[in-house]
Amino acid sequence: MELAFLHDLKYLNLAFNNLENGIPASLERCSNLVQLDIGINRLEGSLPMTIFRLPLFSLYLANNMLVGTFLEATGNLTHLNYIDLSGNRFTRN
Repeated sequence: MELAFLHDLKYLNLAFNNLENGIPASLERCSNLVQLDIGINRLEGSLPMTIFRLPLFSLYLANNMLVGTFLEATGNLTHLNYIDLSGNRFTRN
C-alpha cells in the first residue's frame, strides 16, 4: 500500500511489524496525520525532514535503528504532546 494516497489518514500504528529500510518521505502526503507509531521495528537510516511538516501530536519511533542528528526542525512540531525516540542512535545538533 502506498501511503502517499492516504491523505485523510489521522492515525497510523505499524509497531511490532518487523518493518525494514527507512521511513518513506512520501509520508508527508498524509497531511492530516496526527499520531504516528512505527516503533519496535527494524527501520534504519535518518528521519526524512518531511516528517516535521506533519501536524503530529504523538510520534513514537522507539527501538529502531534510526541514526542522524536531531535537528532544529523539530521546532516545527508545534502540536507535539508525546515523542519517544529511545533505542535509536540519534545525536543532538
